[in-house]
Amino acid sequence: MNRLSRGLLLASLVLTQGCHLTFATFDYGGDGGRDAGPPPVDSGDVDAEVDAGDLDAGDRDSGGRDGGCVGECTPSAVDTSPNQCGNPAPRTCSDTCEWGPYVLAESAATCDYCDDDPDGVREADAGFASVTRTHQLTSMVNLQGDAFGTCFGTNCFIDLVPNDGLGGTFVPSAEPLGYGGGTVTLDVRATAGGSSPGLGWAFVAYVDPAPDPLLGSPSDLGVNLAADGFSVEWSTMGTDVVRLRRLDSTGADPVIEGTNVGDQLVGPSGSRADQQLDVTWAPDNPATPADETTVTVVYPCAVTPTCAPIGCGGTTGVPCGFTLRPGDLVTYGVVAAGTAAFPGAYRLNNSAIALSRLCP
Repeated sequence: MNRLSRGLLLASLVLTQGCHLTFATFDYGGDGGRDAGPPPVDSGDVDAEVDAGDLDAGDRDSGGRDGGCVGECTPSAVDTSPNQCGNPAPRTCSDTCEWGPYVLAESAATCDYCDDDPDGVREADAGFASVTRTHQLTSMVNLQGDAFGTCFGTNCFIDLVPNDGLGGTFVPSAEPLGYGGGTVTLDVRATAGGSSPGLGWAFVAYVDPAPDPLLGSPSDLGVNLAADGFSVEWSTMGTDVVRLRRLDSTGADPVIEGTNVGDQLVGPSGSRADQQLDVTWAPDNPATPADETTVTVVYPCAVTPTCAPIGCGGTTGVPCGFTLRPGDLVTYGVVAAGTAAFPGAYRLNNSAIALSRLCP
């Protein structure tokens, strides 16, 4: 008997008894006896007369979701959407209606400088990074400013700047930084345009996003200081100086370390100097809490074949102030500058960048 039926019965009793309200006992239970009152009624959210078989306890939660919980998903459901690395991977809904972690074993196909496992480190991913790639900086594919190239057979060189101007050569596009980092030997012939030689030249590594334009001002040797990354610069104004600079797009671009390498390029006009730099860089190891970012620069001296290298990170004791990470996209190039007051020509001979432990 529902509440409406009970109300009608009570009203009929009032009418039959006139103004005398009489309470009677009835056989509510259907067992032949008379009960003192009706069975208790639910407080109101769910009708007390719902059959016990209509809604089993635990079949549905207050939101109508199977499994007895409210959350992101239905327990035991499986999803194969892209994981945190962008690769399709399975994940399973827990008993508390929350998605579990994506589970995808690392392989050569998923080598992408990202933790697909996910176990919190990228050691397994690094195990599949075995590719070495080489880029010729004299390929004449991405010349900027006043730079132009010339080839005699397989021997190519880039005239970065003819005395008074600004120019550079860059890899065709940004390259991912492998787990093994990179190295380059730069061979530049500098020619004085007068008694005061040109401004100088530099190797740049712009961490994505690369600046636009790629070239900076002549006073910065063509380095765009609005970038992130690092530059290795050879200044020929006065005494020759080699320096390693941290590039920071926020505006602070400090010299990390520099050294005087002696007067290698001096007047008069037409005098030459062959300048060579060996630059090596390595990224941080994501499997350790320390930052293993290192940059090392080896250069010749005026009085000895080589001097003590400059650099940052590793055993140098000089902090780099920036972190190179496996998978960072980096645009590499060589730039040079000269002005009317400091004329000079800079020719880049065959120079190649070698990048190691890249993902396939």
